[in-house]
Amino acid sequence: MFNRHWDFNWNNVYSSLYNAQDCLKIRCAARTTFLVSLTFVCILLPLFHSLALTKKFYKLNHNFNHHFVYQHLNWLHDLTLYHNKSVHITLFWSCFVGFATFYNTNGELNHIAKRSGRISIALLPAILILTLRPSPLPNLLYLSLLPYHKWISRILIVESFLHCGLYVWWFASCNTMSKLWKFTNICGILAFIAFFVIGITSVNKFRRMNFKLFYCIHYVCTWTSIVLLYLHSKPSILYYFCFCVVILLYQVYYRLSHTKKTKITITCISPTISLLEFPKEYLSNKPILPATHVRLNLVRRNPFANLVNNFIIPFQHPFTIASLPNDDAVQLIVRNGRTLPLETNSSYYITGCFEPMIDFISKRRENNLWATIINYFDNNSNTGNNDTYLTYSSNIQDANTLNIMSQALPSLPFQVNSLPLLSSPLRYKINATRVFMVVGGTAISFALPVLRILNFNGVHTRLIWVTRDYQDLQVLNHFKNNFEGLEVYVSGKNSIDYVEEYNRLQENKKAPNTETMANGNLVETESENDPLLSGNVKTTFGAIADKDDEIDFTETFSRKKSIKDLKKLAKRKKANENVFREQTVIEPPNSTYATDEDFDSSNHSYSNVSPNKDTEANTVASSNVTRSILRKIRIPAGIKVSFGRPVLNNSHYNWCLEKECIGPSEHNLCCHPNSENSSHVDDLANVWVVAAGPNSLIENTNRWATDGGLHFYAEAFAV
Repeated sequence: MFNRHWDFNWNNVYSSLYNAQDCLKIRCAARTTFLVSLTFVCILLPLFHSLALTKKFYKLNHNFNHHFVYQHLNWLHDLTLYHNKSVHITLFWSCFVGFATFYNTNGELNHIAKRSGRISIALLPAILILTLRPSPLPNLLYLSLLPYHKWISRILIVESFLHCGLYVWWFASCNTMSKLWKFTNICGILAFIAFFVIGITSVNKFRRMNFKLFYCIHYVCTWTSIVLLYLHSKPSILYYFCFCVVILLYQVYYRLSHTKKTKITITCISPTISLLEFPKEYLSNKPILPATHVRLNLVRRNPFANLVNNFIIPFQHPFTIASLPNDDAVQLIVRNGRTLPLETNSSYYITGCFEPMIDFISKRRENNLWATIINYFDNNSNTGNNDTYLTYSSNIQDANTLNIMSQALPSLPFQVNSLPLLSSPLRYKINATRVFMVVGGTAISFALPVLRILNFNGVHTRLIWVTRDYQDLQVLNHFKNNFEGLEVYVSGKNSIDYVEEYNRLQENKKAPNTETMANGNLVETESENDPLLSGNVKTTFGAIADKDDEIDFTETFSRKKSIKDLKKLAKRKKANENVFREQTVIEPPNSTYATDEDFDSSNHSYSNVSPNKDTEANTVASSNVTRSILRKIRIPAGIKVSFGRPVLNNSHYNWCLEKECIGPSEHNLCCHPNSENSSHVDDLANVWVVAAGPNSLIENTNRWATDGGLHFYAEAFAV
């Protein structure tokens, strides 16, 4: 492909740079890069994501990663690079861009210099598409596209460095450094400096140290570099320039058209987190799925500061909505700090909401038949007729319609086989039988609505929440009591450990038997002395809620629940009996888990949240917090609280493999584990592992789920 002889005499080949053949090669390479990058981003990424959710693809991926790599290629599985998504993205795009840069150049440095510049510009539209909020790509959340945006941008910076470096070398070797001071070349140098600054400030340490400064630099340098590249490039890059400007202007238009201003009430929960509330009517578009998020920014009192911070450089903070989509008030759980100024009863700009892309949850679209049934049921639900469904069925004379109804009702998932649930706004299509969630810190705002939706729809769910401060548990008292499956670990760190089962088995020269794992057991099982936590469990409070003393809406709307049971519940309510279990009082075993250093003894409040400076009467709800509450708090019933650090192990994996049998049936394969039609891969395809929070927590949970051959979904709460 390359000639071994590289011509370093730039003067001899200078004229060849502008001949028709070389110009055609350069433009062809740039256009190919442009088309391939757009095809990958706009078509292949959504297509691959959709295929990954199919059972056929899941089986192939499961057999390769879990059966082949995990059990036979031990050296590959132990490599950290093998599990690193960023490495995969960098390798693929480095190979592609490198091939486009050097292919068919005959080793001519002037040709490479010109081509590398054009390829850098051709990558810009795809990079900007990856930043659109919301993403125009189907079934993809824009947050999940940020790794592609970050690493492709860094490859672009390397490519522009190659372009700039070769030209400087050329001018130096030809003693024509004065050409650097031409206007077009100055624009090119400034554009490269802008790229370089973006690359330096995008490093994790700088980004997390001062995210606002990073964002401002990123936003300004992006606009500046595009304009400078248009002035620098010859021949003109008008089409690329227009493409990029249209993307950026559309983002500005969408943000302005979906932004409203409202006042927010802030309640300080603990020294680390606060609860923000505002009416749902101030959302530009109503949420459909749980765990949607909005972007906030404080309305500045200084008009110039407000113009700069909210319109010229729109620095907004994303937060996940912790309330349900049908709630009248929007509730946000935010971390106290310097990122977003917290002033209760102050005005904030709210943009959104932005729908999540949770792979196993979707909203059903009712066909005309089911819409008719639901409307009829709703209209007759208050007439005292307890046999509404039977009455409706008897009034239908069309045999074809009756046949469709008889086939449609059993075909629905187990959790929606009742007409009252069909008409509920909390009814969703859940493509999972079991969901295991692990979250840390304020990521509980993502997990709470998902947990409540899954519980309502009858999906077996287990949620592990790792938090640093036990006082954070008070936030649960601000939500309706539907926390079945919630386990809280107060560890002092938002982290979770994963003891790789393979390493322990390797000591005994054994490999995990997948068939045995499918039946719910491992070849090398845990002993009773193996701790669930890394360290001793200090104290455990609470227990899983009993069905006798807490209303379970899943059971209420199931076929097994009779009308008589519902009448009994109504009588108990009229008799002023508390059908809910009393709250649980917990107290930490020692002061290790209490964080009183932020407590101001002078006014018994936290200093993280400020009242509105306009009126002294507006104070934070936490101003009445006392030290007695800091040391002893009440939490809703049905929650298991442990002081320590969780470790993902076999007990969690065995829970994911469990099945429920509702009775002998010819169609119920879970009652026939030895059936030829039953496949452990099919069962695993309906189990999802979800992680949200810091990157370390997500990486460990992802590794654990991947090694176990389970579906994995993540939502990062770190930049």
